[in-house]
Amino acid sequence: TASPASVTFTAVPKGFNELQSVTLTNNTTAPIVITGFTMPTGDMSAPVLPAIGQVVAAGASFPVEIGFAPTALGPVTGSLAVATTGGTATIPISATTFPSGSLGTFGSAG
Repeated sequence: TASPASVTFTAVPKGFNELQSVTLTNNTTAPIVITGFTMPTGDMSAPVLPAIGQVVAAGASFPVEIGFAPTALGPVTGSLAVATTGGTATIPISATTFPSGSLGTFGSAG
């Protein structure tokens, strides 16, 4: 299982990069083997993943990192799927972006 179950990137400025970590846990009573990944596409990435063939003991966890580096404005959705001998865990990803430098105008009290 994945914790958190999904990843949301909120208001990432265009041209910036943000990472979020997800912990995957083997909730079975036997070891599982990581057999592959279906990577997110576009401006999303998964720069930190375990090796294919890695054995995950029963009850053990491992981290993955999901990145978002927007090159265009607007909402984006995707997913990362981690396939194992115990099944596939799919992590939904959603993201929004805004123009860099558009944090708004702040007035001054005077």
